[in-house]
Amino acid sequence: MVESASNRRQHSRYRVQLFARISSLGPVRNRKTGTSQFQFTDELCADISLGGAFIAMREPLEPGQRLLVEFHLPSKQPLEAIAQVMRSTKHTAPTQTGIGVAFEQTTSTQRALLEALLSPEASELSSPRNRNNFLD
Repeated sequence: MVESASNRRQHSRYRVQLFARISSLGPVRNRKTGTSQFQFTDELCADISLGGAFIAMREPLEPGQRLLVEFHLPSKQPLEAIAQVMRSTKHTAPTQTGIGVAFEQTTSTQRALLEALLSPEASELSSPRNRNNFLD
């Protein structure tokens, strides 16, 4: 029996609209020019969980890329996390084009910031949801 995406999830996902600064930890190959360069870009995080996030991007990065992701939280506290691109999607709908990232070894401080963001008291968030269209 094949397990559905929602059954494989360890953590509930929450819809958010968070500013996210993405910095590649290594050179990224430009698909158009073939050159490699470090990438720095400002994007929008569309959903987040304790284990990862979906970040909308016009030009998604390739799976396997390691990134530094800096989230600007409503609490004004910065949250930085090292993440790896697990999935890259390109759709006609801009909100469905982007990357799914998994956080690597979050510290206790990072986890506390995520837990505070995802707590029921955080009014900026909607209820948890299962997503089958962005990250499987």
